[in-house]
Amino acid sequence: MGRRDEDGPGSARAPACRRFRGRARAWALAASLAVAGWAAPAAAGDWVMDPAASQLSVTIDVGGRRMAGVFESWRADIAFDPAAPEACRVRVEVDVASLSFPDGMATASAAEPRWLAASEHPVAVFEGAGFHRDAPGAWTVRGDLTLKGETRPLELQVSILTQGETAEAEVSAALLRTDYAVGEPAEEMVGLAVTLEASVTARRLD
Repeated sequence: MGRRDEDGPGSARAPACRRFRGRARAWALAASLAVAGWAAPAAAGDWVMDPAASQLSVTIDVGGRRMAGVFESWRADIAFDPAAPEACRVRVEVDVASLSFPDGMATASAAEPRWLAASEHPVAVFEGAGFHRDAPGAWTVRGDLTLKGETRPLELQVSILTQGETAEAEVSAALLRTDYAVGEPAEEMVGLAVTLEASVTARRLD
């Protein structure tokens, strides 16, 4: 399996910014994904996400209990090299309408104009540049999230671990839904705090 590298894919001898490429299901917004200008073609040192082992979820408080939903369609492109963290970058594009909760009523409501307005704003995008090392294998990524037509700063906490031909990343972020005009501030049933989490398993292409 090779040695463990807690700083992420590759080593100081690797080409700058090895690239994870993630796709979780092909979806109807492929045209918008194709315009991500910095997403280079696959090359030596690239990584590809395993959709079956990767997940993007959102957790909110509903009626005093935590409710988790999953985005079924999303894409992440991450250029990462621990030897050049300032050159690393990440872009995530999410099909907003693909959000699914265990409760069917919550799933239907989430896409409505009052909440995520999936028809008017079908794609949510996070873009970040430059990784800040917090500890071996642990990073902070600062960028902007655009959701429902609103763009706000967002900070990701990311841990990356590689073993042989496999890399695993755990990502978390916290935000307030009202920063993105999602719902009303004084909702009786739905809390303001939202937690985003992603688990990504990727494999080396070469």
